[in-house]
Amino acid sequence: MSRATIEHALSASALDALFEHTAEAGYTQALLFSTVVELMSRVVCGKAHHVRSADPHMVDRIPVTLKSVYEKLQNIELGVSAGLVR
Repeated sequence: MSRATIEHALSASALDALFEHTAEAGYTQALLFSTVVELMSRVVCGKAHHVRSADPHMVDRIPVTLKSVYEKLQNIELGVSAGLVR
């Protein structure tokens, strides 16, 4: 139920626009910010125990390696996180 609420409240286009407006050094090439948020929502909401187990469910929408996903997660700027919470 919480995942459905997140999906309804935060559309992919709104998340990607938020990233484009708030990221100072971050960039988007193949992996969209909205995809990262969706992946992490699977973990946070208990649908997956960790990122690696959530990845197979989204493999068709994640065109990068698992290492690249982890690097993206580690380098999300504080301003982007704050904007997401706001």
